[in-house]
Amino acid sequence: MQQSSIRFEIRKGIKGAHKHNAMIQAGYDTADRMANLLGHIPFADLFGQSFDELIPRILPHVDRVAGYGLISEPEEVTELLCSLSCHHGGESFVTLADRICDDDDAPFPSQARVAVGELWCCHGIRLPDISANYQNILDVRQSIREVMQHAGDLSYRAIWEVPLRKDMKTARIAIRRAADRHVIHLGLNNGLCCSTSQCVVGNSADLCYTYTGLCVTGSTNCSSHLAIAEGDADCGCC
Repeated sequence: MQQSSIRFEIRKGIKGAHKHNAMIQAGYDTADRMANLLGHIPFADLFGQSFDELIPRILPHVDRVAGYGLISEPEEVTELLCSLSCHHGGESFVTLADRICDDDDAPFPSQARVAVGELWCCHGIRLPDISANYQNILDVRQSIREVMQHAGDLSYRAIWEVPLRKDMKTARIAIRRAADRHVIHLGLNNGLCCSTSQCVVGNSADLCYTYTGLCVTGSTNCSSHLAIAEGDADCGCC
């Protein structure tokens, strides 16, 4: 799925977005940042492509997203992205996670950890967490694999542009699990949920967004809608 050349703005599909508090607004900015910066790259490539191949696909978009006011220090973002290809060019997020999990003798990829950490903490750009905690990196690897298998053709833009359908159940759960494990970022919850084709009042942990009048895969559905709540039958992604 290719990214549209039109700027993505998540607030256009959220009822009463302008009324929401500053923390939620920051979440909307992050969703916009990720959709405009990385939305042209399917998750299968984002996680599985070597940094020598991946980073050149991202760099041309840094200045454009900075022009939207979503990146305040594009030179630093460019430098951090380039450090991934400089120090780990032949590797990918998949191979880094595998190496940390499976090879006790391999050196820890500290340069990647620093780059990924600063991109998130300082610039609001979420890439899969490179953790020295063994259980955490196992969870990261598992979520990367789930997203690549069940939602690999989606992207940071497609999750807001693909309608929420029953056959997207497994992909949606894999994406939400990956967000919980700091592999991707969906933006802050806004207390709305998707019901058929509209945002309605939901729970504080819900997030609703509609695209061309339809609720999307990245949204939280109301429990009665499509019967695809988390507690339903096994999603098949674990």
